[in-house]
This record gives sequence, C-alpha cells and structure tokens, in this order.
Amino acid sequence: MKKRNILLLLVAFVFSSPIAFAQKKEAKKNEKIKAMKVNFIKNELNLTESEEQNFWPVYNNYENDIKALRKKHKEVRTKYKGKSIDDMTDQEAEELIDSSIMLKEQKLALEKSFNDDLKSILPIKKVLKFHKAQRKFKRKLLKRMRGKKNERRNQKAQFRNRKMQQE
Repeated sequence: MKKRNILLLLVAFVFSSPIAFAQKKEAKKNEKIKAMKVNFIKNELNLTESEEQNFWPVYNNYENDIKALRKKHKEVRTKYKGKSIDDMTDQEAEELIDSSIMLKEQKLALEKSFNDDLKSILPIKKVLKFHKAQRKFKRKLLKRMRGKKNERRNQKAQFRNRKMQQE
C-alpha cells in the first residue's frame, strides 16, 4: 500500500512538473513582453512625472479589464472547441456568435471609456501618440515573433539535414 502511494505520488509529480514549468515559462514571457511594452510607451510618449503618475494606473486598469473580457470569451469558445460547425446545434452556434458580438461591444465600450480617461489626464496629442505607439508596438512584437519562429524553423531544418547526411 505504501509503495503504491509513493508510486502514485511519483507519477503525479512527473506529469505535473512539465505543466507547471510551461505555465511559469509562459508567465515569465508575458511579464517580459509587458515590461517591453511599458518601456516602449514611456519612450514614445515622453510623459512628465505627473502625467506618468496618472497614466499608469488608468492604463493598468484598462489592460486588466481587457484581459478579463478575453478570458470570459475564451471560456465560451473553449466550451465548443473541437466541435465542428455542422455538429453544433442552432442554439450553440447562436451563443458563439452572440458571445463574439458581445465581446466586440464590451471591448469598444472599454476603449471609449479608457479614451475619455486618457483625455482627462493627458494632452490630446499625447493621447493620439499613445494610440500610435500601441499599434507600433504590436507590429514590432509580431515582427519579432515571426522572426523567432522562422529562426526555429531554420534550425530544425538544419538539424534534419545534418541527421540525413550522417545516415
């Protein structure tokens, strides 16, 4: 009985370790991206000290609200993951469509509210610069991610070619 418990504990540890490691790795990556974004926005906007003190709490609240919205919508999508459209009932399809539209409406409402908040704490030109900086950062990040993906793909191809040459 004791050996069985130890074995079960060992198996549980072996299978849970990679999952925990992957989650920590993902969280670390997200933190790194957030830090890059904060630095990028700081550099693009040239905020004064008082503007910065007012801006970041408003921005962080907005980011948290957007994240919660995405999580809520993801829960609905996950409910139907792997299910083809043809296998869905009309009610399920309608729920998925309504959820998507509701997400867009709620996101737009958040963006309007956030924009109003920004206009009350920053000069209007800095608000415009902020929106431009957001788009610019997104493009920069996507370009970087594509580059890393292509780099990994090339490394795998080189590895396969070396392996085939050895055989």
